[in-house]
Amino acid sequence: MSQHNLAIIFWTCFCTQWKQTYTHEKKLFYNELYHQDRAWTARMFDKLHRNDGFLDQVIFDYLTALNVKKTRQFIAHEWYTIDALGGFEAPSNDDYTQSSLSVLVEHENGKDVETEMWKLSHWKVPLKVLVFYNHATDRSADWLKEKLAELHNIQSRIDKAYGAKGNDKYLFIIGSKDEDISFKATANFGQSFLNYPKP
Repeated sequence: MSQHNLAIIFWTCFCTQWKQTYTHEKKLFYNELYHQDRAWTARMFDKLHRNDGFLDQVIFDYLTALNVKKTRQFIAHEWYTIDALGGFEAPSNDDYTQSSLSVLVEHENGKDVETEMWKLSHWKVPLKVLVFYNHATDRSADWLKEKLAELHNIQSRIDKAYGAKGNDKYLFIIGSKDEDISFKATANFGQSFLNYPKP
């Protein structure tokens, strides 16, 4: 399966889960959480190992879509400071081996998206997902464009340092900082976006 298709599958899982989660009845609740960094992160990832956070559900759906061998799936949080990862257990042991990982997910509420990118850049997995928010204002209208350029620069520097070929697949899911929460996505530093309309 191509890496582009992996990003489309994850984005489809994200949109489906968001449509189920951000219903008319829950809109006010989520809009209140959205402006509280810790509460919003807690909703995105369940750190109590119940794996019922929003992005936990997206990762589970993604792994289910990929799991042709029907091996046992797992989700772990903050493993090597990664917010969440998903993969399949190797049949011969119960260790989380790097070769069994399918997706890494980082989530950043603030403006320091670069730190999350550095973490993702040093891993080799089929898909790396970075969820962050557009902090553009009237004074910094180009914030997102500049941020995407810096993220690309980080990956280029790592590729150059390690002699890599730039084969890593990234999916950036970018939320609005408006009153109503909406998301769009772009793969591999592209300027074209997959938009998900506001409910």
